[in-house]
Amino acid sequence: MFSCWRSWSMARRNFQIVPSLLIAEAAQRGLRLAQRYSFVLAFQGCVHRLWLNFLLDDSMRDSLRTYWSKFRAFHVLNRIRYGMRNRYGHLDREIGRNRCSKIMEIGTWNGNHARMMIQEALKWHRPEEISYYGFDLFEDAEPDVLAREVGKSPPSVEEVRGKLKCFAGQGVHIHLYKGNSTVVLPPLVTSLPQMDFVLIDGGHSIPTIQSDWINTQKVMGAHTVVIFDDHYTDPPPHLDGAGCQSIVHGLDASAYEVKILKPMDQFEKQWGVMKISFVKVTRKSPRANPA
Repeated sequence: MFSCWRSWSMARRNFQIVPSLLIAEAAQRGLRLAQRYSFVLAFQGCVHRLWLNFLLDDSMRDSLRTYWSKFRAFHVLNRIRYGMRNRYGHLDREIGRNRCSKIMEIGTWNGNHARMMIQEALKWHRPEEISYYGFDLFEDAEPDVLAREVGKSPPSVEEVRGKLKCFAGQGVHIHLYKGNSTVVLPPLVTSLPQMDFVLIDGGHSIPTIQSDWINTQKVMGAHTVVIFDDHYTDPPPHLDGAGCQSIVHGLDASAYEVKILKPMDQFEKQWGVMKISFVKVTRKSPRANPA
């Protein structure tokens, strides 16, 4: 793939290629990606190539191509080393490994991760055996709350419900709860079933994550997998008070198995590089901890 990219870059610099050839190259690129990865990635490759060559001027195209080559190289290396493009690959991997059917996500946001997790669960269970429980502020998120929680503005609950409607139509049980998880979740945990998989990715402030973890423990069983998002490595001063670092590193080592998962995602910001990882937490078995 790297050789193909270098060949294309050299050809693009040295020859003026007519639009018809650009379209043909985009189609060929898509077919190559389809053979190696998936139809979705192939389609994205075609769109990316057409977009670069027809909608951007030369300076914008060169800047974006440089960024995109670094981005693709980062993901290719992650695929080789860890078998996944980025940290979110752990969602379907853990659900598949543990045959999870009861899934809770604190921080549903736009529903994309919910789709990913439910699709993986459908590989191992009948639709009616799968239940998804999602919590978020949705359209009630206010700017001051988002700033305090270092969060992104989510869509409406009905928009997300529409995105998951295809699964509900198959028989998957979809439960969406709107509101602050620190308020909505505590009264519900006594009526929720024991979860197989929990993703804690709601508010990023330490008090909110701590509250979500306290409530998550009440729906954990012996084999429940909990994933914390937003473990920051070398966070800048303005992220003090955010992230799960102090919480997961402060867990009782005799009761919980804690593992920082790779790959670590890195994002270039104006102040430097943001480094974010998932953290996997499970209960230790009595045999592993006789005391």
